[in-house]
Amino acid sequence: MKIAAIIGGNKLAEYLSIELKNKKYKVYHLTRRFYKNKSFNKTIEIKSYNFRNLKKNLETVKPDLIINLVSYTKKNLIKSMKINTILPINLLKWSIENNIYLVLIGTAAEYGLVNKKKVSETNSLKPNSVYGFTKSLQSLAISKFYKLYKNRILLFRIFNLSGDISNQNTIIGKVNNFIEKNKKTKKMKILKLG
Repeated sequence: MKIAAIIGGNKLAEYLSIELKNKKYKVYHLTRRFYKNKSFNKTIEIKSYNFRNLKKNLETVKPDLIINLVSYTKKNLIKSMKINTILPINLLKWSIENNIYLVLIGTAAEYGLVNKKKVSETNSLKPNSVYGFTKSLQSLAISKFYKLYKNRILLFRIFNLSGDISNQNTIIGKVNNFIEKNKKTKKMKILKLG
């Protein structure tokens, strides 16, 4: 049986776990917020998302696949760099050394405000937030590693999340939360963002 380790991510981790278990994976969830959930074969509570701490747990779990869902969306540049840029690069280096498939999450915030209806990989990255900037550094580093090592990695950018998996520190999360709370009312309030 193959083993998957999902790092962070609440509802999205749960949805991915269900899919992976259907594909006969044993799924471990490494998270700072411990809660019992039948979607995972085992949940491992970790103190922080620093690489040394994660590496110990990953060496114990011995995964064939790692999915990193950890993101920091607030304005603290140092913390954002540690979580959104340095941690994924360390996971990447470790996954190359151990021949493990790695999935990393990017964000639409890497493109900043785009005036086009369609955005593609050929669009320039022009982040206008700390979150977008640190995630774009992750993407640039990952693409360079791939060109050098042809490692087993998937990096995808999530543009919109809705429902109970929205992050309340992002604009789309605030909008989705507002809509969810007010969808049964006939009159909607105007929400000022920013």
